[in-house]
Amino acid sequence: GSHNEHWDSAFVDGGFEIMKNRRASTGTNNFDREAKNSSGNNPLLLALADKTFQDGWDQYTGDKHKPLNLSAGKELIVRAMREGSMIARGFCLANGWGGLGKNNGLAFSIFLSLAVDKNDSNSMALTAYFYLNGDGVQRDSNKAMIWLFKAIELKNSFAQSLIGSCYRIGEGVQKDGQRAFELYKDSAEQGYVRAMYELGRMYEAGDIEMDIMPDVEEGLTWYRKACNQNHPESKQKMKEWAKLESNKEKCRTLLVIYNK
Repeated sequence: GSHNEHWDSAFVDGGFEIMKNRRASTGTNNFDREAKNSSGNNPLLLALADKTFQDGWDQYTGDKHKPLNLSAGKELIVRAMREGSMIARGFCLANGWGGLGKNNGLAFSIFLSLAVDKNDSNSMALTAYFYLNGDGVQRDSNKAMIWLFKAIELKNSFAQSLIGSCYRIGEGVQKDGQRAFELYKDSAEQGYVRAMYELGRMYEAGDIEMDIMPDVEEGLTWYRKACNQNHPESKQKMKEWAKLESNKEKCRTLLVIYNK
C-alpha cells in the first residue's frame, strides 16, 4: 500500500520507512491563494496558529520529547488550520481533516511554497517526504534529498530521521550505515520517538559493516525512552525482552533444582 492509505501509522512510524511499492499520485499544483482564514493577515495571530500546529505536530509524531498522542495532535493541527496556519492547512488537506477534501497535490504545493518563501524546516521535510513517495507530485528522490539536506541544516529532527532511513537503505543517497546511525542519534537526542526506536534497533542488532558491536543494554535504553513517549513498537520490543529474560530466569531456576 501507499502512505496515502496509512498516513496515521506512517507518522507513528516517522513515516519514514520508505515504501518500496509507491505510486505517483496526480494532483493539482495550484497554490491555494484563496485560503482566507480567521486570522486574516494579523502576523501575531498567524504566529500563534503556527505554534499551535507545532504543538500538534510534536504530539502527532512524538517529537521534542512529547508523548505520542494521535488524537490530541490531530485536534491541535485542525485548530491551527482554522486559526490560519498554512502548514496546518497543508497537513489537513493531505489527511482530509477538518472538513477539507483530501488533496495531496494542493498539500504538496503549500508545503513547497512555505519551504521556499518562509524557510520553514517542517515544510522542507514534508516537501521531501512527498517527493520520496510520489504523493501529489512526480516521485523524485534527488529533489527530496535537496530539501532534506536543507531541513537538517536547520536541525529538523523529523528530517534527520527520514534521511537516516534513506542512508540506511540507499534511497536517493549512497547507502551508509554509519551516517544513518549518526542521523538517528541526532534526531533521537532532540526527542523524536521514531529515531529512538531505530537507534534501539541498530544497537540491539549491531552492524558488521559499521563495526557496531551489538549492545543490548544501550538498545534497551533507547527503547525505554521511546516507551516513555508512548511508542507502540518500542513497547512491543520491551515486552519481548521481558519475556526472554523471564524465560532465562526460569531456566536458571530449573538448573539449580536439577543440579542439587
